[in-house]
Amino acid sequence: MIDIHNHIVYGVDDGSKSLDESLKMVDIFMENGFTDIIATSHYDPGRYMVKASEINDKVKVLNEEVKKRGLDFKIYRGHEIQIQPDSLKKIKEGKLLKLNDSRYILLELSFLNKPTFLKDLIYNIELEGLIPIIAHAERYPYVEKNIDYLLEFIKMGALIQANYSSIRSHRDTLTELLMRNMVHILATDSHQAVWRSPNIGDYKKEIADIIGDEKLEVLSTMNPKKVLEDEFLSSSYDHIIKAEDKPKKRSIFSFWRKK
Repeated sequence: MIDIHNHIVYGVDDGSKSLDESLKMVDIFMENGFTDIIATSHYDPGRYMVKASEINDKVKVLNEEVKKRGLDFKIYRGHEIQIQPDSLKKIKEGKLLKLNDSRYILLELSFLNKPTFLKDLIYNIELEGLIPIIAHAERYPYVEKNIDYLLEFIKMGALIQANYSSIRSHRDTLTELLMRNMVHILATDSHQAVWRSPNIGDYKKEIADIIGDEKLEVLSTMNPKKVLEDEFLSSSYDHIIKAEDKPKKRSIFSFWRKK
């Protein structure tokens, strides 16, 4: 398995607090079947503005420590970018990291209000040949209220990442997104060895009960691998189950389970 969203880099944001804790996270990642991860520290002007150089240096240290221990595990570099009108400018300047130097970038939206400039930002990002991934989409209050908010951006080519743990914290929203084929990648968004840990085994089982093992493999391994290796991943807008296609007199979830 491959994880494209986590905060394993130590001492920079609300993630790992020390090198030792990061190495404990490595152990937990491996116990849960992960072989490769992209470290995505926050770049958020309101909280943590982690520099690309700091991520580069500490990912290098982590990989050296992993190698010393003889572990078959690799950490790559990236950013979780809290979107601002000038985010693309900073990406082009190298101040903000793409995911493993690929065409993919991980974008975090505001939790308070719908970003009014998101459509223009995605359009301009894609003009540069980049592909935006919207982080933990199920957690935004305005998505919980109206999942169809995401459709316009998926149609434009944006991808949706959801957290494994949201099957507990945002179960209804994540379930609907999964069943409507609106999730492209699952990720841990893990922060520390205990709090928001990479231990996602139980969450995986619950998600597999909803979408099946084959689809889980696509979202947890195959699609993240395309991101890691800079292969094209379509947003597959035509495969989304639209709201108007849902039956009116039966539970939407009983309908989807028959698919």
